[in-house]
Amino acid sequence: MKTVAAGLTIILSLSTISFAADSPGQQHDEKSEFRETRLLAKAENTAESLRLACQTGLVIGGFFETGPEAVQSLHQALADCEAAIIKDPTNILTTVSLAAAISYEGKRLTSARYPHTSKKLLEKLVQENPNSAIALGALATWHSEVSAVGFAARLVLGASRKKATSLYASAFEKGLTDFGLRLSYIKFLARGTPEDMAHALAQCAIMLEAPAQTAIDKILQQKMAILAVALQTKDEKTIEAALEEISAFPTLKDYKKMPAYELAKTYRDD
Repeated sequence: MKTVAAGLTIILSLSTISFAADSPGQQHDEKSEFRETRLLAKAENTAESLRLACQTGLVIGGFFETGPEAVQSLHQALADCEAAIIKDPTNILTTVSLAAAISYEGKRLTSARYPHTSKKLLEKLVQENPNSAIALGALATWHSEVSAVGFAARLVLGASRKKATSLYASAFEKGLTDFGLRLSYIKFLARGTPEDMAHALAQCAIMLEAPAQTAIDKILQQKMAILAVALQTKDEKTIEAALEEISAFPTLKDYKKMPAYELAKTYRDD
């Protein structure tokens, strides 16, 4: 009964955090509530609660913190996801969260090893779950984000916008609804042709009307709203600035000298 009660508290915390204002005080309150949620989830110590702890840690570090504090939250999220995947190695959402966290660490270190490990995790996930919209969408997002880094990253890591397009199409065929992956798709379109940008704006309108199920969804809708304003200008520089503004962990590269997170031997790609 205690475990069930803790689980309900976690779910309620994620779904009822208020987003009525956008002041520093409001953001501090939201961060505190996310932190409390993460502590509850970690204390429950189940596969599902540890996944929630990982995801919440990524939100805290990605959107509410900067500098060393954000790096520490990222590393805590990685540890939580690793603990969750030990308890449930086949969980799709845990694997996707772990792959995302690994990619962020790779972004901080500008190391090919981390995004390569992330790619291998997601490719294996799609191979084992070919009908999962989330698995397909996550691998599509990997190709999208790595391709956006530049030609060298595409060449070294094997990323492709063409592959991203194909994977996103498959994900939508399987009924992709996840807010995070839908935002990733919108970002992918925003970096494309004028026709793609128009489609991105249409997708923003759809998602801004969609009911947010959790506090995390509400944060992502705020990011979509910022990008929608930029897309309306049809100006590439304005759109690029908005893409940078809404990105999670924006200051990671400035803290490359902090110690690297050592990935677990069970899944890392040496």
